[in-house]
Amino acid sequence: MFETQHEESSDQHSMYRRYLNLLNLIYEMQASNDGVSYEDIQAKYGVSRRTAERMIRAILESNPDVEIVRQRPKRWRIKNAIAAPSPTLQQLAALDAAAKLFKNRGMQEYRKDIEALNRFLKVNMDHSRLTRIDADLATLKDAEGFSYRPGPVQVIESGVLEGLREAVKGFNVVSFDYTSSSGKTMRWFDLHPYGFLHGNNTRSYLLAFVDHPKINALRTFTLSKISMLEVYGDQFFEKQPEHSVENYLKNCFGVFKERRAYNVCWRFDAEYAEVVEQWIFHPSQQVKKRRDGRIEVRFKACGLYEMAWHVITWGGIIEVVRPKVLINTLREIKDSIRLPD
Repeated sequence: MFETQHEESSDQHSMYRRYLNLLNLIYEMQASNDGVSYEDIQAKYGVSRRTAERMIRAILESNPDVEIVRQRPKRWRIKNAIAAPSPTLQQLAALDAAAKLFKNRGMQEYRKDIEALNRFLKVNMDHSRLTRIDADLATLKDAEGFSYRPGPVQVIESGVLEGLREAVKGFNVVSFDYTSSSGKTMRWFDLHPYGFLHGNNTRSYLLAFVDHPKINALRTFTLSKISMLEVYGDQFFEKQPEHSVENYLKNCFGVFKERRAYNVCWRFDAEYAEVVEQWIFHPSQQVKKRRDGRIEVRFKACGLYEMAWHVITWGGIIEVVRPKVLINTLREIKDSIRLPD
């Protein structure tokens, strides 16, 4: 009896999942200008090629507004708009939580964008339904909390983030005044903006290529220290794939990149093995359980000071095996901290 009920429940869940996948695919085909391919469907929904073909066929048979935007490989999109469903209580609560997190991290411009999106979605909702869920939404909003991280309050000059976004999108050359940590302000010219980095210290950064004979390299600029931004609408740069945000961060431990990436090896005490195995320290990490029960984590990255401060948070349960320069950095930090006798 129990097995029969369980099988029926499993079948219903599978049917619901297939329906939801098909519905999401319809909206994705409507929202995508480049269309959707079989390979896209397989990767996103974790289905076989045959299932991807069946999903496209079902949409083709039920919707006359599907068009092929590319032949090799084939990509489909839906030309005319389809009324989207109202957001769920959980989705609206997630937006509220995201806005609260951005506020907590000092990312006010992002918070404003999230709140504007939330308002837009609510405007298009049925008022009677919105009235019904308002109380639950307020309860969930109050139930979400984020711990505060020590760091400077990030105040970005009005128009800077919006201007830089336009420049990133349009591959426009920019210039701006930049105030260093010492308080000195200087003008930076011929900058090619590639994107934005968000660190763990409540700061956000611009990643830009400095097109100057003495530099010719990527640099990071704290957004809150940028002023007098000028976006040159008639000057463009050619985007270089190796300068992408993803490629920049690939070997970083944190935001700042050094000239050299180090082979890192950390060992954690056996009694904390289960905790450590749940951690992702770096995308390139390899985790191994040693015979003595200790967990060994290896990866390749730069960012010695950010590694050092992270190691300190683990206290006595971590052993730094290599690199030696990280061990020396930890000793320097230890010696530089002033404690009472």
